[in-house]
Amino acid sequence: MASPIIIRLSGLPVGKGRPRFAKATGHAFTPGRTRSYESALRLAGQDVMGEAAPIDGPLAVSVVAVFPVPVSWPKKRRAAALSGDLWPTIMPDAAIC
Repeated sequence: MASPIIIRLSGLPVGKGRPRFAKATGHAFTPGRTRSYESALRLAGQDVMGEAAPIDGPLAVSVVAVFPVPVSWPKKRRAAALSGDLWPTIMPDAAIC
């Protein structure tokens, strides 16, 4: 098995925005926030991969998204979140426990 490739992107995770449609033309477009995040992720991947050849064959992908604990939460709830007993319930909502 090949060594893992780790791509780190700092900042808050951004969920994939649903396509929007222009009224005049009916063409679909991706929201700017999503395009910006995808571009940053692509550049981070290119930095990690460098001049390596594209990967050929099946892949296994694992994504770890880290969200800050809101400062407004009570101490008990913050402690539960910091210990891993309470998961985020904000968008993007693809958390798997």
